Amino acid sequence: MYSNDKKQSNLRLYQWKMKCFLLGLFILPTTTFAQVSNYIFSQNPGTYTELANPVVLATATALSGSASLDDVIYTIPDNSIPFAFTLNNIAYSGAKVSTNGFVTLGATAPSSSLTSPISNSTGYTAAISAVGSDLNALFNIEGKTGSIGYEVVGTAPNREFVIEWKHFRPYSSSATVSSYFDWNFQIRLRENNTVAIVYDLKITGVPTSALVQVGLRGASDADYTNRSAGGTANSHWMATAAGTSSSSSVTCNSTSLPTSGYTFVWTPPSPCVAPVAQPSNLVLTVAGTTVNGVFEAASPAVDKYLVVRTPLGTAPTPPVNGMTYATGTGLGGYIVSNTASLTFVSSALTGNTAYTFTVFGYNSACSGGPLYNAVNPVSQNITTCPAAPGTVTNANITATSFDLNWVASAGGSAAAVAYFVEVATDANFTSQIAGSPFSAQAALTYAVQNISNSTKYYYRVRANNGCNSAYSSVGNLTTLCLPVAAFNENFDNAVTPDLAGCWSKIIRGTGTGSSSVATSSTSGSSTPNAVNLYNSGANTDNAGVDVILVSPQLTNLNAGNYRLRFKARRSSTTAGNNIQVGTLDNNSATAVFTPFGSVTELTTEYKEFTVYFTNYTGTDSFIGLKRKGSTTYSNVFVDDVVWEAIPSCLSPVTLTVSGITPNQAAISWNFDSNAGAPNGGYEYFISDTNTPPGLTDLLLQTTQTTATIGQLQSGTTYYVFVRSVCGANDKSNWTKTSFTTILTTPAPWLEPFTGTTTPNGWTTTGWTIGTERGATGNTGNNIYKNLYNTAPTGTFKTINVGPLPANYQLSFDYKQSAFSTPYSPLATWGNYTVEVSTDFGTTWTNITNIENEQGTGNYISKVYSLAAYATQYVSIRVTANRTAGDYDLSFDNFKIDAAPDNTVPVTSVVVTTENNVPAAITTNHGTLQLVAAALPANANQQVSWSVSNNMGMATVSATGLVTAVTNGVVTVRATATADTAIFGEIQIAITNQLPVYCTPAFPQGVEPITLVDFAGINNVTSNALTSPAYEDFTAITGTVVKGQNYPIKLKGNTDGSLSSYFKVYIDWNQNGTFETEEGYELGYISNSTGIDAKELTGTIPVPQTAFLGTTRMRVLKKFASQSIAPCNTESYGQAEDYTLLVEETMGSGDFDKTNYVVYPNPTTSVVNIQSDAAVKSVKVYNHSGQLVKEDKNNTLDLSAVSEGMYILQITFENGKSATRKIIKK
Repeated sequence: MYSNDKKQSNLRLYQWKMKCFLLGLFILPTTTFAQVSNYIFSQNPGTYTELANPVVLATATALSGSASLDDVIYTIPDNSIPFAFTLNNIAYSGAKVSTNGFVTLGATAPSSSLTSPISNSTGYTAAISAVGSDLNALFNIEGKTGSIGYEVVGTAPNREFVIEWKHFRPYSSSATVSSYFDWNFQIRLRENNTVAIVYDLKITGVPTSALVQVGLRGASDADYTNRSAGGTANSHWMATAAGTSSSSSVTCNSTSLPTSGYTFVWTPPSPCVAPVAQPSNLVLTVAGTTVNGVFEAASPAVDKYLVVRTPLGTAPTPPVNGMTYATGTGLGGYIVSNTASLTFVSSALTGNTAYTFTVFGYNSACSGGPLYNAVNPVSQNITTCPAAPGTVTNANITATSFDLNWVASAGGSAAAVAYFVEVATDANFTSQIAGSPFSAQAALTYAVQNISNSTKYYYRVRANNGCNSAYSSVGNLTTLCLPVAAFNENFDNAVTPDLAGCWSKIIRGTGTGSSSVATSSTSGSSTPNAVNLYNSGANTDNAGVDVILVSPQLTNLNAGNYRLRFKARRSSTTAGNNIQVGTLDNNSATAVFTPFGSVTELTTEYKEFTVYFTNYTGTDSFIGLKRKGSTTYSNVFVDDVVWEAIPSCLSPVTLTVSGITPNQAAISWNFDSNAGAPNGGYEYFISDTNTPPGLTDLLLQTTQTTATIGQLQSGTTYYVFVRSVCGANDKSNWTKTSFTTILTTPAPWLEPFTGTTTPNGWTTTGWTIGTERGATGNTGNNIYKNLYNTAPTGTFKTINVGPLPANYQLSFDYKQSAFSTPYSPLATWGNYTVEVSTDFGTTWTNITNIENEQGTGNYISKVYSLAAYATQYVSIRVTANRTAGDYDLSFDNFKIDAAPDNTVPVTSVVVTTENNVPAAITTNHGTLQLVAAALPANANQQVSWSVSNNMGMATVSATGLVTAVTNGVVTVRATATADTAIFGEIQIAITNQLPVYCTPAFPQGVEPITLVDFAGINNVTSNALTSPAYEDFTAITGTVVKGQNYPIKLKGNTDGSLSSYFKVYIDWNQNGTFETEEGYELGYISNSTGIDAKELTGTIPVPQTAFLGTTRMRVLKKFASQSIAPCNTESYGQAEDYTLLVEETMGSGDFDKTNYVVYPNPTTSVVNIQSDAAVKSVKVYNHSGQLVKEDKNNTLDLSAVSEGMYILQITFENGKSATRKIIKK
């Protein structure tokens, strides 16, 4: 606080300064502070009017160099502007004009190559930039040639001096007419001293975007007003923003140019008066080290306020008219804000420090710069809150107390500071302990007392000098534990990675830097948690190298009647990673570990271990479980640790299960050697749930330490409970283990791989269930593996099947196919072995070895007798081994069933369709299931399937499933396995198959086609040599009429002075193949870029035999060869595919398609034809050109027609006709 004398002294000081300041205003020279940054901007649509009679400064005479108006400065002489044009209070009558889209004013000329007039520091007096960038003029491009000129338009007092650029673009010497900018723009200097820029920016094609500077610059690049736009939907020429720096720019691209006549206008600010009033009622508030201010506006109003912060009682230096002040150090203090806002924020101040805040009113938009009211500004004083206390540390932790110490708050000493301590049991401090917060007054330490043992506490401190500081950082600690007489810890309530309460760890010695002892949630014996003793490379067998889990402190370690039980396992398969139990004198890093008993040998499965402390007579009070071994990056897990009094009846130990089969197992155990065999023997219980037996459960009894369990279910997990019976009322706790019986399935058995996951009971290494490449199943999925140089082998094993009846056999199908299309079988590939096991996978007997068997492209069936394995369970193992190639090996339809009786000869084979449906496939790539019966009925029914003629039209699987490929009639044969001379056949009609075309390739490089102009197709494409070798343009359709001739025009890039030949194929018969007679050789072109004037023309006749409807046209271009196959695989070139619609002689080209409509399309039954002319007849053709229905009405019933695509040929009473594709669903 100030004294009154001090206040009066400071007031007199401020009044003296103001007198000096006002006197200075009288003796200072009358300099004006002109700033274009105060000019007012607007933008609006308008009209672009070319100059009628300009004085031409220059006209382009070439595509490049200065003759293209590139980097040239032209001078408009003084007195050319017939009125006093003033910019920044300076009058001009001439200008310097740059071909780069701007003018400068004043004697100093810019560099001829300057492209950034706003951000450049050259000493011209002012600059006006319309499109400041590297520009030059067009020259004779589509009749356009650039020029620069000027002219005076209008009459006084509204005259304009107009400088005009015509036909300019971002610098380029290209004469291309397909893609370029054509910019026309004017800078208009108006008699009222406003500056206008009017645009007429045009575009052809999609030229490369450019960045330009737009705006005004004063005497330096620090005085500017400019525009910014990013060339996006929300930031473009007609939605610009004020630039944020002198280098801000506007993006010019094909999507963001202004409309013709769009106008930018800059208006000089109006003269303004010095303010006569100051703001009032300044109110300051403080929060921490941040001060917020609010005040009332000056009246009469001003447009901005200058806020200055100074040390308490220090008056700021008065602001000077014409000067603009940025935030930061200045005016004898710190300038906090300089805005029109009636509020301000001053943050990050020094804590506990007094400040004075002073607010001046001023008018900013003045032609001579800001005008300030420096007399009697409003001011107020305030003191900040303290800064947050420094680092807080804890000390002297006991079971019921601890001390806290902290560093004093940094900052000033404006007021006395007190400290307050908060203590809670949660990190959010919602559960603070009784008495919190505690007052430490001015001390920097506090003792927290009367708290709970083994509890985690959080603490923090804040300071107060009348207002609160921010909090210190939060710390935490756990109070010490009280010694205990017993514990039972499963670590499941611990928050990972922390240990459970009162448990601790010791990690010390060479190589333990990355070792840890922490709770883990992934490997608990009792889920979820266990403790992981992790070793990163230390050898904990060495003395002084310790990774130890330490128990709570015990009161009875040497009582002589207690034991330790725990469960443990190791993660590594390497033996030697074990546990050594021992005792410790304390739980600090200097504790002495004394081993007790022998090392506990661990396995990779959890086992329970018991250590009896009956002979311990030492004085230690902690138990340690020390990790042993040196395996790097491995884990030892410990769980369910119990310290308890030794019971009078001890549980059995080493309970194990052996001899596991599908329906029985043997169990064995031992009595605890610390007590001997129990007097009453043992009770045991078997269950399929993990629940100890209850009072009503039937317990089995024995005096032995073994038992056999029978009548079990295969593939089922069982739990075994065993306990000692020491007396009628003295029984031990249960000892438990579990096991799973072997999964089996009865015979007969079939695995057709209907799903995508590994079947139950199977094990595989790298095999996949599914379908891919050539590894397709007979029906649906199969099991397959890709074998190649780095993956040369793979094995899978089936479920156990049985017991087998007499005279059973194994059968399966297999296929070997190349990894790459067309997936043909390899001649040399490797082998696979088939083995059988009758002891659930312990031993294996070889059945067969298949070595480099020649593939057929289809599945090959294999059959092997299992008669020798009657009454037994069998499992089949297949091992594949690659010796050459990259291929898929796939298997399907594993079956174990009764072997056929081959003593009855087959006399004939009858082939029918399943369910006697018609022998036809009418859907695209549809299927038909065939059935074969060998006669007589008691003969071997096994057959092999094949396509005996027209093999390319369909495929047939090993199970008789026919899949359509192309249209036609195909014969499928079923041959008796028992006698291959006996077979039956069936013919299948295939229709409505959509053609499948080959894909050509040009492996040596692409020389692209750039124009295809034919029958309504006019497709211009890139001439880049990086284009694809094959391009699918089947979405583009041309229309032809049978019997007519059509001209074709082609262009392409020959990659220099080379020659390329063209050939066109059209699939007139729509069979998915381009035959020789469907090809048209059209000649060649040479030395063409593909976008020049060179082109190839020809004529293509449409045969009368062409099928109606849509078909494929392929255009091929090939380097230096007339021999061009439709499925080309060599040389340089390119191929493009298109769609053609073939119509009758009087096609839809002779009929206005808008005068009729066919609906619905697709249809499930009825089709309606609505037209202006009456319908005379309607014919329906399938995809093969066959007539399938004819009618004379405008309503057509297709319900009896198969699904597929059809062509309607409609004839009208007026003699016109049309065709229309329709889909029947």
